[in-house]
Amino acid sequence: MIIYKDFLTGDELFTDIYPMKLVGPNQNFIQLKGKRVTENSSAGDINIGGNPSAEEAAETTEETSVSGVDIVLANRLTEVTEYTKEAYQQDKIKPYIKKLMKAKDDQIKELEAEGKKNEKLVEELKLQYTAFKNTFKEDLKSVILTGFKKKEFQFFLGESLSDEAMLILMTYPEDDPEGRPLMYFVKYGLKEVKV
Repeated sequence: MIIYKDFLTGDELFTDIYPMKLVGPNQNFIQLKGKRVTENSSAGDINIGGNPSAEEAAETTEETSVSGVDIVLANRLTEVTEYTKEAYQQDKIKPYIKKLMKAKDDQIKELEAEGKKNEKLVEELKLQYTAFKNTFKEDLKSVILTGFKKKEFQFFLGESLSDEAMLILMTYPEDDPEGRPLMYFVKYGLKEVKV
């Protein structure tokens, strides 16, 4: 299994168990297809330390249920304020991309400082860096910004709720007969961890 974490915060955002595809002309976004679920939870009949007393009435446990999108619930994502197209561009995505590019650049410099043993990895990271830098705006426009006209987005952050975190977008496409939500993640802002 692969866990996808936010590169800047380390928050776990999702795993490879969800239907996933790369979207955008340059495939800079990962689109996940979620589904609405209801999760039940209760303390259950936990019996630590022995048998229930015959004199005491049996304790009942309250069962609680939470409904939501499976990806959101399983990864403890938190819904945050809605943004207009302009606010999303100026207040969220531009500062996020700037921080992400600096962190990726720092990563490359660290590996270069370690010498020849990382030469191949450094070359690969530089190519990814350049490709993302040159193509992200086009994908942002075609996948997300044009969607602000047609779709309503919900916005989520990872568990840390950090200002540096990737802002995740979710929408319910009108043309999906099952009414399943789609979530969008910046591919370059993810770190894959194999477990």
